[in-house]
Amino acid sequence: MHLIWPGFNDNDTLLIDMTNEPFHLPKASFYLNGQRFVRKDELHVTLLGSKLGRLLQDRQAKDPGTEKAIKAIFEAIDWSYAQTGPCHQLSRQKGAVRQGSIIMLVDMPGMKVFYDALMKKGFIEKDTPLPPAHVTLYTYKNPHGIGVASKDVLDALSVRSLSIDELEALYENHS
Repeated sequence: MHLIWPGFNDNDTLLIDMTNEPFHLPKASFYLNGQRFVRKDELHVTLLGSKLGRLLQDRQAKDPGTEKAIKAIFEAIDWSYAQTGPCHQLSRQKGAVRQGSIIMLVDMPGMKVFYDALMKKGFIEKDTPLPPAHVTLYTYKNPHGIGVASKDVLDALSVRSLSIDELEALYENHS
């Protein structure tokens, strides 16, 4: 699945938009441990978070050829994905508010190809961690979800890991 370059959004991030249909999210909301998780209206995979996005946009401002090169890299990649799971319940404290998300890991080989190409061109550092490809399905007290910039961040924020079947059982048992 080849895509047209979407460009950076207003939050300086680079996203691949997803449709809800393949994820079969049966409930608009459900309760888990007393928290009401709400289904996200729009789904996406974040390829580049705001920090890397700003870095690349600053580079583009100094060298207009950078945008053309990144666009060419992006459009040459197969962005196909598979819903593999597992799913993770994430939690973080932001000020006085406990926030949560439920994400599903996806297999998207193009993400590594993209990062490797950006590193090879010198657009990002060689030690830049590859974020786990995931889609935020539900949120709690945070409509945008919780950013997961690396496997270490995923491990630190994850309070529960569950299979796709276990997530579907939660829908049924906690309506």
